[in-house]
Amino acid sequence: MVDQIIAEQPIGLVIMGTHGNDSLSTFLLGDHCRKMIDKSLKSLLLVPPAVKFVPVKKIAFAIDLEHAENDLEELYKLIPLAKALHAEILITHIHTEQSPVPGFKKWMDQFLQEVSNKADYDNIFYRIVSSKDAEKGLKWLCEHGEVDMLVMLHRQYGFFDSLFSGSHKQHMVSHIAIPLLVIAA
Repeated sequence: MVDQIIAEQPIGLVIMGTHGNDSLSTFLLGDHCRKMIDKSLKSLLLVPPAVKFVPVKKIAFAIDLEHAENDLEELYKLIPLAKALHAEILITHIHTEQSPVPGFKKWMDQFLQEVSNKADYDNIFYRIVSSKDAEKGLKWLCEHGEVDMLVMLHRQYGFFDSLFSGSHKQHMVSHIAIPLLVIAA
């Protein structure tokens, strides 16, 4: 139904409320959010049921260094939203190894300088969160990083990967108390 509406109307963003993560509601209603993440052709803003509506002043943009160039393209698309909201963008990388890679901070400083110059937007910062698990690191950021929205890119993975583990975005839907913007990449 959503795909049909998107095809017939000039829709830029799909906004969807999430439901609880209890087994009964998932069984009875199906996990619509996970299906929407996988199938949506448009950006998807997922809003948890207990979210408190506050002005969005800090947007955490989770990047995957393996796909930094693709993430950068999507970051440039996010900047007009941040400008309209007068919000900071916090480029976030979850570092899952025990010690940082030598030269990483210098690379990130150069990356941030390039982004700020090209985007003509000074409210872009970065944060490295160390965690053994990416999802736990993102959850920590959402709970303690004073962010108002988390933005993640969704890439299609192979059948077996999605069957057995799903994506980080799908798992995050049921674990955070702030809006999650999923951008189809």
